[in-house]
Order: sequence, then C-alpha cells, then structure tokens
Amino acid sequence: ARIASKVCMGLSAERLTPGERALAEDIVRLLARDAVVQVRVALAEAVRSNPALPHDVAVQLARDVDEVALPILHFSECLTDDDLIEIVRAGDPVRQRAVANRKTVSSGVSGSLIDCGDETVLIELLNNRSATIDEAGYGRALNRFGERTRVPDTMARRQALPSEIVVRLINMVSEELQAQRVSRYHLTPSIAKEVAVKTRERGACGLYSSGS
Repeated sequence: ARIASKVCMGLSAERLTPGERALAEDIVRLLARDAVVQVRVALAEAVRSNPALPHDVAVQLARDVDEVALPILHFSECLTDDDLIEIVRAGDPVRQRAVANRKTVSSGVSGSLIDCGDETVLIELLNNRSATIDEAGYGRALNRFGERTRVPDTMARRQALPSEIVVRLINMVSEELQAQRVSRYHLTPSIAKEVAVKTRERGACGLYSSGS
C-alpha cells in the first residue's frame, strides 16, 4: 500500500524524466497483476483519481474483483465511454451503480445504463444531477419502468427535462410532483391535461397504424 501511494504521487509529478515515468508505470502494471488482492485494492485506492494512470491499467483494474474495480469505476477519468459502456453491458448491477454515480456520466453511458440496468441502477442514475440523459434515454426509461412509481417520481425531480417527457410524466407522478412540473414549465393544469390527452391519442393512433 505504501509503494502504491508513493508511485501514485510519482505518476503525477511533472519533474519526472520520460525514463522515470516509464519506470513508475511499469511498477503500477506489476502491482496491478499482483496475486494478492489486498495489494490490488491498495493500488486501486491510490490511483483511482490519478489522471496519469495508464489507460491499460485502468481497464485492467476496472475488470478486477469488486473490491478493486469499484473505486476505479466510480472515480477514474482514465476510462473512456467505450470502456464504461462495455462494463455496463456485462450486466453486473453493483458495477452499473458505480458507473451511474460517477462525477460525470455522458448521454451514451446513461443510455447503456437505461437499457441494461435494473430499476435500482436507473434510480441511482436519475438521482445523479451530473448525469447527462437525452430525450430518447428518458423515453426508454419510462418505457421500461414507467409503471413503477419510483422511476417517474425520481425523474420528475430532475432539474431539466424535455417538454415531451414532462407531458408523459404529468399523468404518472403524484399530484405534488404534477404541480411542480406544471409550474416549472409554465403550463396551466388544463393545458397540461390537454397536451397529455393528445399525446396519448397520438400514441394510440401510432399503435393502431402499426398493428394494421
């Protein structure tokens, strides 16, 4: 653990020569392959927020056992969106929740969490104010979990929502949250209800047309 901490500090030092930095990276790679889990755990904790961590080591640690992987999945900025999406698609809810709670979550990663995660993962994502979710993602989330109260209610509490999603939520959430959404988007209750009814009618027509 002491070696990991010192090497981590060294990786970020600007005074390192190219040879010294390469040596530090080699030490990190050796620690990442250590047979003792506690060593890899110590390394993950030491380098989890280090922007100089080599990408291949970040990926290796992110695929390790949970004790090693979770700090990296939650904190490391060295993982790309493609790395995170691959991990999310593997289907492990514990790791998906770690990704959902990252400081920044792109719309692409959010989309994979919405498509592959369970309800608890989606709740974590919706509660993360820094997560970027596009309109299509919100729509798929409601398609999957809209009949369950927690998802629409949690979604309704987010600061900014596309207008079409607001309309869909109006008939799903509690009266208190309905009032909040109507007020935030400057809709009168009668207009909100009218838009919601028309939206449902359009959806019904679309289903009828596709069925015929």
